[in-house]
Amino acid sequence: TTLCIFISAYSMILFLKSRNIKNKRIIIAISIAYACGGYAANFYGQYMFHRFYALLPLLFFAIERYLENGKGTLFSLLVCVLLLQNYYLT
Repeated sequence: TTLCIFISAYSMILFLKSRNIKNKRIIIAISIAYACGGYAANFYGQYMFHRFYALLPLLFFAIERYLENGKGTLFSLLVCVLLLQNYYLT
C-alpha cells in the first residue's frame, strides 16, 4: 500500500510536468492530494482499484508523449498493465 502511494504521487508529478506546470508547490500539493485519494479507496475494501489508480496518471503521461512524439511503446505497455489490473479487479 505504501509503495502504491509513492507510485501514484510520482506518476502524478510526471503527468503534471508533461502538462508544463512549473510551480513546485502546486505540483506537490496535487500529487499528495491524488495519492491520499487513492489511499482512501483502501478503506472501502477496493485494494486492486488502488493499484489501478496509482498507474492511471502514467497512462495519461504516455498518451501525451504519444501525441507529441509519436512513440507508442510506453502507451502500449501501460495499457497491457492496466488491463491486467482491471482483469484482477473484476
